[in-house]
Amino acid sequence: MLKPHLWLTESRGWRAEIAMTNDADWAAWFDAYGEFILHHAREADSLDIEMLCIGTELAGTVAREAE
Repeated sequence: MLKPHLWLTESRGWRAEIAMTNDADWAAWFDAYGEFILHHAREADSLDIEMLCIGTELAGTVAREAE
């Protein structure tokens, strides 16, 4: 299993507390996370890794169901 994590600087807090103040910032965040996770998905595929874990500790993002 490949389990990529986001590491935030100490001043940015814990990844479960990721929060944006407007829809444009959320859209940018999900675009960036999409690129990040697709990179790892391609790596997992190329290495025949059977499982990919996504959204690790991203509790602050789950209310954004459409994304």
